[in-house]
Amino acid sequence: MSLPPENVAQIYVNVKPLLDQAYQELGYTDDFDRALVRAIGTLLETPRLTADPMLLAKPGYFEHEDPALKALLPVQRQFLLVGPENQRRIVDWLRRLASSLDLNVR
Repeated sequence: MSLPPENVAQIYVNVKPLLDQAYQELGYTDDFDRALVRAIGTLLETPRLTADPMLLAKPGYFEHEDPALKALLPVQRQFLLVGPENQRRIVDWLRRLASSLDLNVR
């Protein structure tokens, strides 16, 4: 990741009132921090694979062969495709961002 999570956290703090306002205008009643915690949590709950997942070629897209992987949320299935090393880097970066924002993620 080329952007330090601590810098992103500072930007987030600066624009948070706008994010909260836009989020509420979309009809959500909680603040954007909670949405961010849920989003990070979803990625953290993605299984860690030791080998590349088997994919089935479909017309115009690929699908996971493993029924357990096929049952994951779309963002989790996409997250698996970045590979184990990039997945680890992203998870580390997200944990540092959450820590910088004092957000409680699993």
